[in-house]
Amino acid sequence: ANEPLSTRILVVFWQHPFLAEFVSWFRERRQPILLYGGAARDLIMFGPSAAPRDYDFVLESGGMEELVEKFHKNVIGRNRFGGAQISYGELKIDCWALKDTWAFKDGHLSLRTWRDLADASIFDIDGVVLRIADRISVELGPFERARRNREIGLCFPGTFNRTIALFRALTLAYRYSFSINQELWEELLSNGKDFEPALFKDLTIRRHKAGGIHQFSSFCIHALPERHWEVRQALMELKDTTEWRDSQMSLELDLIDGQRAGE
Repeated sequence: ANEPLSTRILVVFWQHPFLAEFVSWFRERRQPILLYGGAARDLIMFGPSAAPRDYDFVLESGGMEELVEKFHKNVIGRNRFGGAQISYGELKIDCWALKDTWAFKDGHLSLRTWRDLADASIFDIDGVVLRIADRISVELGPFERARRNREIGLCFPGTFNRTIALFRALTLAYRYSFSINQELWEELLSNGKDFEPALFKDLTIRRHKAGGIHQFSSFCIHALPERHWEVRQALMELKDTTEWRDSQMSLELDLIDGQRAGE
């Protein structure tokens, strides 16, 4: 617990042969990469015990085509930023160029330094960046506010599917025992007609194992402001329906990671 943050993070990389090769390739080329969002957050909060399986790496100064050529056997597709999706067993890596991050590319935010990436998340709890070069630098950004207040808030109000974003906010609040602040509630629930009960139920089944669906639904019901009866009603149905409560589905949900609520 007293080890430097950089040491605790590097331990995770060196423990996994593919991650070690991936990070070492960039360091040998003296090309900084940025670990962004959920994996960075969990490594800061929990250290090596977090053992993330999904990583978002952002290339600070290009090199995407060289990356694709180097790891071509593990490239499974392209992402919406024009970057690469890489897979090694259960390990999933998304890569893209910093300048192609949607908030910068669309002109919503100014890109001055790598630290600005922390402000490009929808939720403040995701607003953290680790710069991996000769040494590891940290930009806690909006994440520090969320951690200090134990409250999830809005960071960058981009365009997103409100049902997916609501599910993700509640999942993060449930996982970390955080609350959701009033501004974010208003953004997520300002238009009840945007809420899609069937989609929320499907996301819950896919993300939470059979034994955890009832518990997660109960948490959501208590967390939601009372006036949002449409959402509460859907959650009550989810909690009380044996079909979902006893479901054995435990698929991982890759669209709740990082800023994918905007896809």
